[in-house]
Amino acid sequence: MKIFMTAFLLVCFGAATIAAQSKSDSGKFLVFSAGQQLGVETFTIRNDETAEGADTLKIGNNTINFKTSTAYKNARPSSFTLAQEPNISLQFAFNEGNVKMTGASEATAQTDAGAVILENNVWHQYQFLIKRYDKQKGGAQSFKAFVPSLMQTLSVSLELRDSRMNMSRKEQGTALQIIDYYSLKVADGLLLDMLSDHATGKLIYLRVPSQRAEVVRAEQAGSIEAMRASIDALQAQHAQMDYSAPANASFTAQEVTVQAKGFTLAGTLLVPKSGTRPFPAVVMITGSGQQTRDESVPIVGLEKFRPFRQLAEALANKGIAVLRVDDRGVGGSTGRETLLTATTFDFADDTRAQVAFLRARKDYRSEPHRARRAQRRRNNRADRRRIRSAHCRHSTSGWHGQARR
Repeated sequence: MKIFMTAFLLVCFGAATIAAQSKSDSGKFLVFSAGQQLGVETFTIRNDETAEGADTLKIGNNTINFKTSTAYKNARPSSFTLAQEPNISLQFAFNEGNVKMTGASEATAQTDAGAVILENNVWHQYQFLIKRYDKQKGGAQSFKAFVPSLMQTLSVSLELRDSRMNMSRKEQGTALQIIDYYSLKVADGLLLDMLSDHATGKLIYLRVPSQRAEVVRAEQAGSIEAMRASIDALQAQHAQMDYSAPANASFTAQEVTVQAKGFTLAGTLLVPKSGTRPFPAVVMITGSGQQTRDESVPIVGLEKFRPFRQLAEALANKGIAVLRVDDRGVGGSTGRETLLTATTFDFADDTRAQVAFLRARKDYRSEPHRARRAQRRRNNRADRRRIRSAHCRHSTSGWHGQARR
């Protein structure tokens, strides 16, 4: 028992309604520390209620082998077992918040009746936590986590920070995949990053930056460097989200919410400080994929490049009001649950909602020919359909930020 508790505490917490989700899963996780593989976990999850795992960890000259089983009933913990070679066996029984440990050691404890079991170094259990996250509600959501080997309950906060298309899957000719990026904060200050499949909720990648620990599905191991870079870029992007107007700007920046069909679009409206009202107005719509309102580029080295902000501020300086929003399901906009089924016509509805938002405000010209749409230069049929269906005139722009007809 003592060997397991102290030899390798990569994630020792004591120290430191989703559509189309799959209810069963099996696979293999590879475990890395400081870039070196030192373990593997094979697991099986059945019906989102039971799971078995077998782990091997190599610590120095020692190899640790252990097996676990986890069971829930009606989303409440029911039992957990831990068997470590050669002769350690522990059983944990849960009953409405009461926990009893038997086996090599015996003890009792109290926990939340709906706690999530998160044993140290048992990675597939994080999938149960992800499945509890309410995507429609969004934001940071609090949960209780019970660590059996420590007999402790900890508060954790899970937040879905972003959803992005996995373009590498598309290039390989396989099904298009949306990846969810979660940030997990533990009460003692430990931070974890997790990537999961948007459609199934299956955990793909997990890292503990402070401990240089990483866990990745075996079939995704070849993309581990890309995953690191993507998370780093997204974190930099979110950390610097300031949509306020620059000092002494000739316009103001207002945070607004546009009501779409069943969800809301969060955006920024730039309004000239001087000039004759009503102002001409522009709606800015991003190109392919889901983008935030600045159309930031999640690539290392380009985190501060915000082409849509540059273009919007250039237009506002010329006396034009500009509305730009986060696409549905990303940034501050809701609607993540619609991404897998949304069509071009649905995205056209989002454009209509933005045009209607401007036309309903008296400070902006409401004649149909005055409502304009700006987009990054593209020529595909889907974008032309969005323009026509929104009933607004069209301006394209290059990356240099100079608008033109």
